[in-house]
Amino acid sequence: MDVHEKLPRLKEKSAAMGLLWVRRPELADRRVELISAQLATASRQGFALLNATPTVWKDFDGGAVVVSEPLAYRLDLTPGDNLVLPTPTGPWQVTVAAVFRDYASEHGRIFVDTASYQQHWNDPAVDTLALFARNGDIDSLRR
Repeated sequence: MDVHEKLPRLKEKSAAMGLLWVRRPELADRRVELISAQLATASRQGFALLNATPTVWKDFDGGAVVVSEPLAYRLDLTPGDNLVLPTPTGPWQVTVAAVFRDYASEHGRIFVDTASYQQHWNDPAVDTLALFARNGDIDSLRR
């Protein structure tokens, strides 16, 4: 049974679930991490936003991106700016919804919602699955 077949059962057993796809396109002569995510509320709360639009998560759900501080600094990006991303279907212009504190990648990280990602990548292979246990009951997720 692959992960896609298990998703309904896992979603039912967990308090929240997030799926992530990670790609490394070249942007401004460097490889950046492009992370497509179905971000659960708990995941969104984990972002240390340094600068954001007033409706950052609504914007994100509508196709805007959230970029890391190192990338924003290097490309001189602020919320409301446009950024062109290379995709298999051609250049994709996105709007920056927020800049977040993150030093996991010196070259930069970009988070984008899954629906927008799939429009440009058509990529069913999930890289990471994040599960949030209901009431801390991790054993129920194992069954």
